[in-house]
Amino acid sequence: MVARVLGVCLAVTATVCLLATVPAAQDSGQKVYEDKCQRCHGDNGQGIHNTDSTLYVYPPLWGPHSYTTGAGLYRISRFAGYIKDNMPWGASYSAPQLTDEEAWDIAAFVNTQPRPVKLFHKDWPDVSAKPIDYPVGPYADGFSEQQHKYGPFEPIRQKRQAMLARLKNSDRQKDQNNRK
Repeated sequence: MVARVLGVCLAVTATVCLLATVPAAQDSGQKVYEDKCQRCHGDNGQGIHNTDSTLYVYPPLWGPHSYTTGAGLYRISRFAGYIKDNMPWGASYSAPQLTDEEAWDIAAFVNTQPRPVKLFHKDWPDVSAKPIDYPVGPYADGFSEQQHKYGPFEPIRQKRQAMLARLKNSDRQKDQNNRK
């Protein structure tokens, strides 16, 4: 795999940088999934049941029995951090088996697959306070749901900083006008 230039970290979730300058690559994630994940989670992400099919030994990653679009794992930074610190079998925080880029791309690939939809529109009454990688709109910054889900995140961060600076400047102006 040819490494992409990832740029700087905007934030760190577990051990994975929130990639700033390039979007996650679902195609690369599919290749890594096929190589390192499907032996446990299945070729169709369906997971693997125990012998009497009462429990999952390895949970489904997509499909009707997987996590919903309202789950924390549906945020790419959360899922990539979990993957990096725990997958594949035998990996740990102190002994990861995947690079940040591989974990990021696997998370992008898995989260593009069909899953139950559950949205929490009331979670963010102030849409400007949503995390940069929150995968469900609306957004106050004008960027697409696709970019909020997969990146690149640096343009979003820059625009949010500019919006915050304008808001602070506006508040200062109001305070000065109130003092007159």
